[in-house]
Amino acid sequence: MQNRHDLDLDQLAGFAAVARHGSITAAARELGLSQPALTRQIQRLQRQLEIALLAREGRSIRVTAAGQRFLIWSEGTLERYRTMCDELAGVSGAVGGTLKVAASTSPGEFLVPGLVSGFTAVFPLVRPEVVIRDSAGVIALLRAQEADVGFVGMRVPGNDLRYQAIGEDEILLAVPADHPFAARTEVDLDELDGEAFLEREVGSGTRSTFEAALRDRGLSTPGYRVAMVLGNTEAVVSAVQDGYGLGLVSSLAIRARTPGRLVTVRLRGLSLRRSLYMVQYAARDLPMSAVRFLEWVGDQRSGL
Repeated sequence: MQNRHDLDLDQLAGFAAVARHGSITAAARELGLSQPALTRQIQRLQRQLEIALLAREGRSIRVTAAGQRFLIWSEGTLERYRTMCDELAGVSGAVGGTLKVAASTSPGEFLVPGLVSGFTAVFPLVRPEVVIRDSAGVIALLRAQEADVGFVGMRVPGNDLRYQAIGEDEILLAVPADHPFAARTEVDLDELDGEAFLEREVGSGTRSTFEAALRDRGLSTPGYRVAMVLGNTEAVVSAVQDGYGLGLVSSLAIRARTPGRLVTVRLRGLSLRRSLYMVQYAARDLPMSAVRFLEWVGDQRSGL
């Protein structure tokens, strides 16, 4: 019998990848291994533990009940190993490891790429991974400890999150350049009645900021006609430019574009200025790469 105590990290990583993908082929591709090599690795692991961790169902692979329990332990062990490597790198003076960043669409598309690029120019051993979600999705990833640092355009209730304001933004009404509103600087809310409108999805910071401003003023949602609901700022900008309707967008998106088929105006009497936040999950023991990133962004925020 093989010793159960002779497990290695490659076995744990291989098992976790197969469990995640439900496929030897996909897991092998992610790990840069051949399918036979990964299969042998999983088989050796199961022999050492003397228990089935995975079971084949048709063309897919499912995790057994015992496998689910082992998976939790495996992922925790791998995460602790990565954290320790980051800490050791910090002790030696060289910050490396993975930096997992989650950002809502406006900061994620127009702010975070520059921050991450600037940070990795100073810390070239860090491997950044950036995912874009709506603001609610960013918070969910932080709370699930699947991201180290988040960037959002809104705050959500909860004492488990730490926010740091890093910049300012304003929500503007984007209109096609040939629309009657394009010749003006402001429009009244009731002028939106009957207009084709491009809404952001529920959970987006842009939409939440607009709805909160209406509530604060005791106002109802304008009687516009929702032409479509779109999942990111760029989609709204493109749809406005193509003449499909009007939409609310971040000033960051407009600042990053050259003048063209789109004009922005303000909604009269409605303050849509907001802070942009860097946020972390308070209970998370961050890897050194994330600690240094938080510090570095904090030092840069006066220029944002």
